[in-house]
Amino acid sequence: MLPTVVPALLALTFCTAPAEVDVSYDILFSITSNATLAGQSIEDEEVLLHRTGASSRLAWPGETFSALMGDPGGTGLHHLFGDIDAIHDPGLGGPGGEFLFSLSVNEQGFLDGDVLGVTDGGYEIVISEADFIGAAGVDDGNLDIDAIHRYGDGSLLFSFAEDESSNLLSGDTVGVVADGDILLWPAGTSFAQLIFTESQVNSMVANALGSSASTGDTKGLAVDPLTEDILFTVQSPSDHDGSVFSAGGGGVLVSGHEESGLGFDGAIELDALTVALTTWATLEVSDSRPSPGSSVVMSVNGDQPGAAYVVVWSLSMDVVWAWLPGWGGVTLTQDVLFTTSLDQAPGLTIVADGLGYGTLSIPVPAVVPALDVYMQAFDLGNPHFSSNPLVVEVAQ
Repeated sequence: MLPTVVPALLALTFCTAPAEVDVSYDILFSITSNATLAGQSIEDEEVLLHRTGASSRLAWPGETFSALMGDPGGTGLHHLFGDIDAIHDPGLGGPGGEFLFSLSVNEQGFLDGDVLGVTDGGYEIVISEADFIGAAGVDDGNLDIDAIHRYGDGSLLFSFAEDESSNLLSGDTVGVVADGDILLWPAGTSFAQLIFTESQVNSMVANALGSSASTGDTKGLAVDPLTEDILFTVQSPSDHDGSVFSAGGGGVLVSGHEESGLGFDGAIELDALTVALTTWATLEVSDSRPSPGSSVVMSVNGDQPGAAYVVVWSLSMDVVWAWLPGWGGVTLTQDVLFTTSLDQAPGLTIVADGLGYGTLSIPVPAVVPALDVYMQAFDLGNPHFSSNPLVVEVAQ
């Protein structure tokens, strides 16, 4: 169901105290610039999970995006995206589930206005920048998608990273779609509609915080799975540019997903937002390009105290050939390294502590050729849940 929108929000009233709504769902998000979370460096191209009442943790490490990207430029190294600024989780797992995202700059043949989908074999353009240009009537033929949400029927919510001149739509200024505006592109139609102007977003944030607001850019969009109200994040004010707001009730702060509760060591700004419909135990590595003679620490965080995970390796990735819940299945090639790591499973098992987190240090041989090692972790419980895959580029 698409949202019901009061065109001018004439019924907005301002509260003398912040308005909040309690939630019982998790979110996935990305941040505008690199930050530190519980002493761990988090990059702006990574995606994190936040559960209400808990600290955030990684869900999509950069090494996972790199593994799926491969080496399109033939440089010998997997490409790492510079920044991800829009995401959408359709709830179908990682591989082949068409997790959607957009980039902040043009990279590897993808434009910052393209919406990309994750597939077994990498990435594909699901909605092109040209499609958005036509739907919004953007005059200069160039735009950057900054926030997205796709409804079940294919309708799209979106926002731009910069103000755009339009021959179809007007926000607060005639002929201009501002970066704070929220647009809806109904399924089966050729043109988008402007449903919230930047000034109306300002009013919703002011209503939520009980004070005046100048929000600037709308940075992230999602939809509340319980109420179907639009969720959003904004560039300002600075003490809430990492908080989630809801359009319900004329604008409310989403209790449980405020910036102060995300667990970061300092101030952060959310750059992308979606409701988390699929989760898995996250596999991470301390060094994605370890040198010979060094060590690599593998860690698994799955929110399951005492769970045991075996880490399996291979020399390449494959399409999913065995379905498992969690990430969605086994994506490692059944090669000699895969077989060897299975044989050594007792020594490659990570047992989670009382918080669901566990680590294992593996030495890199002093003499080793340059090679790519793909990894995935599997819960030894029943059923066997799969983690995200990732790539480690040894001696490179």
